[in-house]
Amino acid sequence: DEKWRVTFVKTDAGDVGTPAAASEYEKVRRDDEEHQIDGARVEEFDAMMICNGHHSVPLWPKFPGQDKFKGHTMHSHSYKDSTSCDKGYDFRGKRVMVVGVGNSGVDISTELSRVTQQLYLSTRSGCWVLPKYMGGRSYDHVLPPSRLLAILLPNCLQQFKFFQNFIADRAENQIQRVQGPMDSWGMRPSMRFTQAHGTVCQDLLHRIGLGSIQVKGNVSEIHEDGVTFEDGSRADLDAIIFCTGYRIRFSFLPHSLQPVDDENNVRLYKHVFNPNHVPTLAYLALVQPLGAIMPIAEMQSRWIVKVWQGERALPDKSGMSKWIDERLEKLWKAFLRRPRHTTEVQYFPTIEMFAEEIGCIPRWWNIRNWKILRQIMLSPAGWPFTYRLQGPDAWSGAADALKKSVFRNRTAIKPHPSKSFKHHSLRPFN
Repeated sequence: DEKWRVTFVKTDAGDVGTPAAASEYEKVRRDDEEHQIDGARVEEFDAMMICNGHHSVPLWPKFPGQDKFKGHTMHSHSYKDSTSCDKGYDFRGKRVMVVGVGNSGVDISTELSRVTQQLYLSTRSGCWVLPKYMGGRSYDHVLPPSRLLAILLPNCLQQFKFFQNFIADRAENQIQRVQGPMDSWGMRPSMRFTQAHGTVCQDLLHRIGLGSIQVKGNVSEIHEDGVTFEDGSRADLDAIIFCTGYRIRFSFLPHSLQPVDDENNVRLYKHVFNPNHVPTLAYLALVQPLGAIMPIAEMQSRWIVKVWQGERALPDKSGMSKWIDERLEKLWKAFLRRPRHTTEVQYFPTIEMFAEEIGCIPRWWNIRNWKILRQIMLSPAGWPFTYRLQGPDAWSGAADALKKSVFRNRTAIKPHPSKSFKHHSLRPFN
């Protein structure tokens, strides 16, 4: 049987492992190099799960004149705060440009805009800025409208334009009701809401309104002391921060074990198993849902264990490859074809897919409590304990947790419960 040989090397950050297969894939081992390192140790494992995420290899853009810039440049991967970034650079009082309007870009912009002389935020295609809270609830408890609708519609999004426009219109109207038209903030999106991953930030528009952040278009050329934008305007700069995403790479894995192709497309069966190394090699949380990633990661881990225990079967290599090709085809029909969207998934259909594999989808006809049934079918939030009500690894406290879920969510942002007072007419003190 195939085993995995992992070479552990002691570093300042602790043990770092470099795995490779010990039998058939002996040739891709890098033991020849790493055995020369003092203190290295080698261990073998029957199976291996890669769980350390994919935000580790920065994706750098290429602009004309980029190498000529004499100021400070860095990627958001190295950012910590306004004074302790890479090489100890201090942004206070500087003229700074942030490139990219993903979540990292807008968070860094809002933080730095409080200490910089001027901050420019460059975007080539705009974005939909979601507030963290809408109507006193976190945004993922408002969009989509219900679990039932969310399960039914995403498959239609990739086939029928009518449904895509229906969901996009509803979401865009809700966002603009809270935030106002994106055009007003210089963030006019070139895509519909359903075609790209949303950007969530509570403070961005406020900082733009104050003038602390100036929104600019795409970069045309970078000079020694500044930048020219595509609209012809120019800005003098001291520093540039590229918030342009990541390449999905694992530095400790040899090339043959990387789960992506040259275009950053993740080629994993149901986002987990590599068809070439089944079932002993699994990847966790290589998905990007509109919602929480941890519940999906939990469901993935439950399924992986079931497969490793021999309780669940996988299709053959050709069947897995077919699923991967079909997923990518549907993905690019629904989302803009960009490296940041290769891991994009719809939250409910994805978590339901794993629940079906595990055998823990709640059967509504067996649920007698109408409050629990209402939560399961009509709640917009994907409560993880929904999938502990029935089936393998059921939890006796899941029903009670589900009944209290809305209360916990709404009171989580309140330090104390609000009290109701009866109105009384004012009376003079005695």
